[in-house]
Amino acid sequence: MHNKASRSDERKFGRFKYAAQRYCPIADIENADIAYAWWWLDLADAGGTYGDSFTAFDRRLQELEADAFVEYLNGLNLKDADGNALTLDGLRAGTYYDAILQNVSDALNAAVATGDIDPATAYPDSAAWLVQNDDGTWSVTDMAGFMIGTGLVNERNKAIPGFDALDKSAENNAFGTPADEAVHFSRSVAEILSANYEELSALDGFNAEQVDAYISEALTGDGADAISRQADLLNATEIMLGNNGLTPVNPALYWRDRSGTADQHTSFSVGYNICLAAQSLGLDADYHLVWDMPHGSNEGTSTGTFIEWIHEICA
Repeated sequence: MHNKASRSDERKFGRFKYAAQRYCPIADIENADIAYAWWWLDLADAGGTYGDSFTAFDRRLQELEADAFVEYLNGLNLKDADGNALTLDGLRAGTYYDAILQNVSDALNAAVATGDIDPATAYPDSAAWLVQNDDGTWSVTDMAGFMIGTGLVNERNKAIPGFDALDKSAENNAFGTPADEAVHFSRSVAEILSANYEELSALDGFNAEQVDAYISEALTGDGADAISRQADLLNATEIMLGNNGLTPVNPALYWRDRSGTADQHTSFSVGYNICLAAQSLGLDADYHLVWDMPHGSNEGTSTGTFIEWIHEICA
């Protein structure tokens, strides 16, 4: 995905050069847990758990979070560069799911083009998730198959939930109050816990004290609205889309994202959605996954380099 900005866009936003480079961004953090659950939904029995196993509570909460992500994603009204709507029709169907698979496929083909990998040799038993096209390129056809076939399934980095963790051991100090340095902030998860409390409370692994605190801090308590506002102000995706009563002021004209297909920390959807949001404003969005790159900035050369991009946008 590479949407070019025009000189009129540069004049509209009042400057000529200003750019944002992102590597595997931990962003849209209020909804990062539901995005992660959607990504890993059908992998618990294939090794895709955090720790030795998931409790019945973990499994059901992950299902509910994944369902919530479908609703959330469709509510963003995202579009591709040609103006086509990107939506999910259920958990593993729709134009958005197809676009994610295409992004993964593009990463593999870029690595093939530079001689970094031969898929036929690297993945000899991949018929369920990888096909070679008539023109010699490769297409990833199934997300779960890809994650199992490449070994990513064994590298899960997050619990359920894992960004706004039940025990506040994860990203919880990203926000806070005068009294508490670490707080629950994911309104999307809190709404799931509240709406499904009776069902979840009957499952093995449910911790009433933790769940009650989660719902209070992120949804119903006196400080919940202030915490939610903090999360809104740190959400570039929704700000650029004009959600939550916020609009962008002097956004970067150029956006580049390089996230890895082996990134176990956050869903592919997060970086992609930010670039789609930037693109919706007419900004220049250069988004690519990098084959087999883990969480970090070791992007290699298969999709260009950061320095090459700087030269391009400053030419």
